[in-house]
Amino acid sequence: MTDREANRRITLIEKRADMTDKAFHAHWSGPHAEIARDLPGLVWYVQNHVQNVLWPQGQEVRHLGIAEIAFRDPKDIFHRIDGWARVDELRKDEGRFLSARYGCWTHAHDAPVLPSQRRIVVQFGQPTGDSADKVRRRIADQAAWIATEFPCHVEDCIGGSPDVLDDPPGCFLFVELPATGDIGSLMSNGLAPLRDLGVSAIAHVVHAEAKRLPIDLTLTAP
Repeated sequence: MTDREANRRITLIEKRADMTDKAFHAHWSGPHAEIARDLPGLVWYVQNHVQNVLWPQGQEVRHLGIAEIAFRDPKDIFHRIDGWARVDELRKDEGRFLSARYGCWTHAHDAPVLPSQRRIVVQFGQPTGDSADKVRRRIADQAAWIATEFPCHVEDCIGGSPDVLDDPPGCFLFVELPATGDIGSLMSNGLAPLRDLGVSAIAHVVHAEAKRLPIDLTLTAP
């Protein structure tokens, strides 16, 4: 663990092979959310339902869901789930709609921004070697440029390897989009430079559903 405190958890979710995409989204959004949103101390629970992959072009959608959770006390993120009275119910329900999940502890630098329903979530691989700091700076610089047009934020993955991913993520970039309208400038000037950083990167278009948000937190909508 670094000196930055984990204040979020992001989980990538694969659906059961015998389910349709529609059935997966319906179960995760409905019955599963009704259980998970009752975690004690939970103040942030956002489901990102993946619609398609922007790039790499032609890549099959592997993870249909990207979940975000946070607790009022960030330290609770390490023990709230395993010590919860309904954890067995939660785990049993997971078997009804998912085949695998891969969680990652993250650190969000800035105060949360109210998620829009239409978002882009970019997952970057872990930079290594002498270029690692340069890659992180370039992502931060591009996020700052994007933020002049669209609300966005970066969350760094911290601590050990997240579960059993062959290519563990290094960070996530969340971009909040308007419900309608052209995003050509974002694609060509904001996101395109991030495809050539020397690390793996997957840009997902998602439909976000906020299942739990703090009522006492000042949020700004895109």
